Formats: sequence, structure tokens, C-alpha cells
Amino acid sequence: MLWQRLLDIGADPADDADLALRKRTAMGTLWALIAIGVVYLAIGLGSQRPLVAVFATIQIATQLVNLAIFSRIHRLEPVTWVLIGVG
Repeated sequence: MLWQRLLDIGADPADDADLALRKRTAMGTLWALIAIGVVYLAIGLGSQRPLVAVFATIQIATQLVNLAIFSRIHRLEPVTWVLIGVG
């Protein structure tokens, strides 16, 4: 399934069950923030609110970079800090 593959980004076969669950939860949160960012971008563009659109664009870009880094390093802590700080 596509959703399983998206949630398994950053998974490592050596992860124990608890860490695997925390990684999947972090990926679910990250994907939700990207989706919400797209909604905010549409709202900002549709209502002529450029600051909302800028915030949404920064949010989407930051989370996509966060996703790319996590898929390479497979470490949960940096991803969690970015999710807390930016999300």
C-alpha cells in the first residue's frame, strides 16, 4: 500500500517495535503537516493573504527537507525537533 510505504520512510529493519512505531507516528505527523500546509497555501492564495501563503510555503518546504533528511539518516531525534519547532 502507498500509505504504508509513506509511513515506513526512515524505517530500519534493526529497529525494535517501539522505535518503529514512533518513526511511523512521526511520519504520519509530518505528512499531515504537509497536507495542512497545502490547504493553508490554497486559503492564503484564495483570500489574497500573502503572509499566510508565505508561512504555508515555508512550512511545506521545511517538512519536505525534514523528510528528505530523515530518509537518509534514519534518526528520529532530529526529525522530532524539527516537527516540534516548525510544526
